Amino acid sequence: MEQQTPRANSKHEAAALREVLMALKAHPAVPWFERMNSGAARIGGRFIRFGWPGCSDLRDVVAALGPL
Repeated sequence: MEQQTPRANSKHEAAALREVLMALKAHPAVPWFERMNSGAARIGGRFIRFGWPGCSDLRDVVAALGPL
C-alpha cells in the first residue's frame, strides 16, 4: 500500500474546502467562483457575523451547457 503524505493542515473542513476549490478551478463548466468565508467570530468584545443566514462558504456560477 502506498504511503500518503500527511496533510499540512489538521483541520478536516479546511482540507475538504481546498480540494473543492481545486476542482472548481479545473472544471470547464465553472467560469467563476469565490470564497465567501461565512460564519461568525468573537473579536475583542464584539460578536461579528460573516455572510448572511444560510450563506455557503463558496459561491459559483455554472455555464449553461446547451439549451435550457
